[in-house]
Amino acid sequence: MNRLTRTGFLALAAIGLILVVAALYLFAPAKFIEALSVWASLASIFSLVLVIVQLSAVREATELTQTAAADTRIRLLAFLTAMDIAKNLKTIQEIQFYNRTGKFELSVIRMQELRSGLTDILNNERLKDHIKPNLISRQISEISVNLNSLEKELHSPSNSLDVVGLNQFLESVAYALDILHSKTKHEGITL
Repeated sequence: MNRLTRTGFLALAAIGLILVVAALYLFAPAKFIEALSVWASLASIFSLVLVIVQLSAVREATELTQTAAADTRIRLLAFLTAMDIAKNLKTIQEIQFYNRTGKFELSVIRMQELRSGLTDILNNERLKDHIKPNLISRQISEISVNLNSLEKELHSPSNSLDVVGLNQFLESVAYALDILHSKTKHEGITL
């Protein structure tokens, strides 16, 4: 039990149409054939107009699809940027915890990640209007200085590292990132 496919149906319809036209041509009067020719011409013109309308609709659908794809891309990039900022905020919390518990080895690794994350934010074109480049550059520099202090403390412990001061500085970085995260998340900024 084979079902008739669309292609098979179209082939049968074409064969049937050819047989009907051949029968009409052979057995119909000349006036009928002339009238049939006029109607066939009108049907062809109507079909051409219908094809043009359909092409226009396809073009419009394509443009709408492209617009939706571009909008989706922009929203996805904005979402990913907000996620990167949130990741940096979480990294700061981890660094502060490691500093409080004296796990400076882990703190160094996370501070390197934070410095890289801030550098990404500084160079993010979508955020240019929403950041203070001088502030972020200064924070990156201070992170580098603090990284050196942590490395020295790891190499030769002196217990002179100002953990409270370091965590306060990290809190100020977190505050700036939190404001930026709020802008990207709640104000509907298209980044």
